[in-house]
Amino acid sequence: MEAKAKLRYLHIAPRKVRLVINLIRGLEVGMALEQLSVIKQRAARPVFKLLKSAIANAEHNFNLDKNNLYIKEIRADEGPTLKRWQPRAFGRAFPIMKRASHISIILEERVVGRRKTKSGGEAPELLASPKMAGKSALKVGKSRVVSTPEIPQGREVPLKPWDPRREAGRRNKQHQDKKKLAQGKALSGLKRFFQRKSV
Repeated sequence: MEAKAKLRYLHIAPRKVRLVINLIRGLEVGMALEQLSVIKQRAARPVFKLLKSAIANAEHNFNLDKNNLYIKEIRADEGPTLKRWQPRAFGRAFPIMKRASHISIILEERVVGRRKTKSGGEAPELLASPKMAGKSALKVGKSRVVSTPEIPQGREVPLKPWDPRREAGRRNKQHQDKKKLAQGKALSGLKRFFQRKSV
């Protein structure tokens, strides 16, 4: 069962919206909401509200369990462009393009046929994402119980949202380490080259 939501005439350029939606495509809705809450781009807030709206549609219209939903499709299409002019030097005019976006999102169930429990609580969900292939994990609140060959008994591991800034920091550190290594080799070669003979 698919749940849909649309946001039309958002006054942000589609190119800027796509930077945000590319980060959450294919994620479970809980992880996507966590991601959007820490992203600093202006487009993150309207996308966050749209995702909440799609979750509400799924729960109200189809009685789906929100822990069982993931983002099947999300896209930002180009809306109408407002054309304006900026006065410049020597009587010239410079065009301003005020672009708009139409965002649409489709949520689908991970496990088909699962519905919300009658008590109002949500049943723990067995994760089936590509990242957890070969592992069995049970999601409990904001942590998951992980069982792997290295960890024979299940252990609770807190969920951490993926932060692209941390990834960039790691890459930068690797680059600096390689740079220092190369500089060290170059200096050692120079020392050998300029070494004076003992008298």
